[in-house]
Amino acid sequence: MDAAKRNRRKGIGMLLVMSLVAAACGGSGGDDGAAKFEEADEAIAVSGDGDNSADEYEGPESMSAMGEVIHSIVSEIPPLDPLEREHQADARKWIGSGCDIFRTAKPATPPKHLVSYCVLVDPDDRLVLLVDHRDAQLWLPTGGHVDPDEHPASAASREIREELGIRPPFLPAVGDVPLMITVTETTGRSEAHTDVSLWFAFEGSQERQLAPDKSEFVATRWWGL
Repeated sequence: MDAAKRNRRKGIGMLLVMSLVAAACGGSGGDDGAAKFEEADEAIAVSGDGDNSADEYEGPESMSAMGEVIHSIVSEIPPLDPLEREHQADARKWIGSGCDIFRTAKPATPPKHLVSYCVLVDPDDRLVLLVDHRDAQLWLPTGGHVDPDEHPASAASREIREELGIRPPFLPAVGDVPLMITVTETTGRSEAHTDVSLWFAFEGSQERQLAPDKSEFVATRWWGL
C-alpha cells in the first residue's frame, strides 16, 4: 500500500474514533469539525507510515483457507497507535492458532469471534452514521458477526444491507479492506464475550433515505467529523 493511501486511512480512522468519543460523551460532534481534521493531520504526521515491524508474532500455525485470507487481511492493516498494534498482534496470533474464529451459535459461541463493522461516511459533509444499539446500549456503527467461511468484506456489505436497507459502495479512499481492527470485551444485555472487529468504511450521504432495523436500533444519527 502506498504511503498516501495508508495515511488517508489513518486520518479516517482517527476521525471515526473522535466521533465515537463524542457520541459516548453525549456531544454534538459537529461544532469543531475543522479543528478535528487538523488534529488528525497532526497525529498522522507523528504516527509514521504504519510499519508492522514491531509485531513479534512469528506466523500462523494451522489455519483454514479462509483463516489464511483473514490472517493476511489483518496483517496488512496499518495500526493507528500502539494499542491497535497490540490488538492486531493478538488477532494474528488468535487466527494463526487454527481455532474457530467464527460465531457458530448465539449468543457467544465460541466466546471470541470475528465481527465486521460498517462505517457509513458522508465525505461531502464530513459526517459518520452511528446507531443507538439496543443490545450494546452504545452509539456504534452498524455491523455484525461474520458467518463461517464468509469473507469479512462480504459480511460488512451484507450487514449494512440488512440493517440499513442500502447497498453503498466501499469508501474509495479506503477500498474493500479494513480501516482498523479492535479486540474488545462486549457490554450490554447479551452474554459477555470478545469481539475481534474489522472496521470497513462505506460511502454514503445524509440525503439518502435509510431503513434502519428497529428491532436492533433505538435511533440513528449523523455525527460531524
